Amino acid sequence: MVTALSMDAEPWSEKERGEQLLDLFSGLVQAHGVERLLGAPFIEETPKFFPDSWEPTLVGAARILHRLLCYVGVEGWELELVDARDPLADEGIKGQQQPVIDFIEAENGKMVFQVDNLGRAEWVPAVLCYEAALAFVATRQAAHPYRGGDRPADAVSQKDHEQAAAATVFLGLGLITVNAAHAFHQDGEIVGNMAVTYRTHMILGALPAGDLSFLLAVQLCLRGTSVSAAAPLLRQLQPNQAQAVRRWLAALGGSRDALRTRLGFPEPAPMVDALALPEVPPLPAHTVSALEEAEEVFRNPLRGESAVRYYEAKTITYLFVGLFAAMVPAGWLAFAGGSRIYIALAVLAVGAGAGALIGSRLRLHYCGACDMVLRARETTCPQCAARLEGDEPRRTLARLREQPEEEEDEEEEDELVRQALEQERRDFGEDGEV
Repeated sequence: MVTALSMDAEPWSEKERGEQLLDLFSGLVQAHGVERLLGAPFIEETPKFFPDSWEPTLVGAARILHRLLCYVGVEGWELELVDARDPLADEGIKGQQQPVIDFIEAENGKMVFQVDNLGRAEWVPAVLCYEAALAFVATRQAAHPYRGGDRPADAVSQKDHEQAAAATVFLGLGLITVNAAHAFHQDGEIVGNMAVTYRTHMILGALPAGDLSFLLAVQLCLRGTSVSAAAPLLRQLQPNQAQAVRRWLAALGGSRDALRTRLGFPEPAPMVDALALPEVPPLPAHTVSALEEAEEVFRNPLRGESAVRYYEAKTITYLFVGLFAAMVPAGWLAFAGGSRIYIALAVLAVGAGAGALIGSRLRLHYCGACDMVLRARETTCPQCAARLEGDEPRRTLARLREQPEEEEDEEEEDELVRQALEQERRDFGEDGEV
């Protein structure tokens, strides 16, 4: 939305919610100074800033998170990742989803994050940038909602999340989060005889891409960066985001002093040198060991437990194979005519019967716990590590899986009836009278 401006109106007045966005930056300046806003290096998604090779594990995520926390100056905390992933979920689908990694709390020297899904590898740094910024803000406010203890569901406000999103730009992570604020990806694969397409639409953080683009332009303006000087940085952004940053940087070009005043910079304006990229120490060995143990549990969730091996016979499939194979001689006999037509029918019956007999002996085996396809003689499931026992028809598995759902439905209905009766007694008394 474009607003009509008076002659003395500031350029950011044209931006819808421009004043609210500058309020977020102003709050960060008042709480944390201007050093990082003006001097923090712009973190890029390149090997220079993320030299560790990616692996879709807790250790891989922890290394990126540890590096980002060092970049933004959050040090002296022990990193802990709580694994909340579903070990038996479809790997193909999980790998196409938006990563879900949440900052939980910072208390007693520990910084706790919860991993629900690692998702697409290229989006993990962006998600962790947002959580690292949230951790930065929380660790510098003793009364922040994320500073330990149980908190009500509404303790973390929309403004807290918006402040964390603005902090990603404030701390030099904007090149990553501006792109990820609105991203789309499409991928596909061939599964059997089907073409499967995965589409993922990511919206990260509490501020839309347009608002973060505006804040990034404000930061560049405060650093005295011109549109031409910002070109190498803008080439790393998506076209829409780059165009928005370029437009706002051009509009704000002559308002550097006004922006400093609006954000509450101290007087005289401080001279801030560019901060060097900090050296990142390796992730502590005990943290790596704990995460590797958790990853082993995730990869083998049923180790030591037993699961029934189920099979699916190929009777019907091979019946038709035998039938089609018998059609050639049967067709020749039928074409000869006469009594040979009966022989042709007998050949068809023999072919179908032989195929069915062979198919009944050929079995495709599955793990009863995770549905992993098994080799005939495997005793341990390669996916969930369950110990395999027995050899039951697959229809038995389907029947057993339906039964608990019916029992759960009955239990839920009984609970609803019980609650309704209790409410009726409270409202009308034991005898049904008010």
